[in-house]
Amino acid sequence: MKSLPALRFLSAFLLVLGFVLADPALAADKGWFGIGVTIDADGDNANPTVHSVTVQNVDADSPAAHAGLVAGDVLLEADGLPLTGIKADVLRAAMSKEVGQVLKLKIRHAGDLRVVSLTAAARPG
Repeated sequence: MKSLPALRFLSAFLLVLGFVLADPALAADKGWFGIGVTIDADGDNANPTVHSVTVQNVDADSPAAHAGLVAGDVLLEADGLPLTGIKADVLRAAMSKEVGQVLKLKIRHAGDLRVVSLTAAARPG
């Protein structure tokens, strides 16, 4: 098992969580959760298989912060979809939400399993 190279990892987690948009005209519709993750994956470089997704940072006053996510939490499911073993494009699609849509995450937080709901917000600024 290997982690994605730094640049690929950065692109992957930014796209997964809706921070980067190819078309600025779509910015008003794309949701933001205020969370950065580390994705452990291997296989096909274009669409690797995900082994784990771990919260690396949470922006203050973000949907993730309001839901109680903290660095070190492990994401286990997104909207009921187990994240271990899925392809990166499926992960990206599962976590892409429009402003106002809710993302339910099953997480491991300090050893306990929890389900949290995050409502996608417009990116500040």
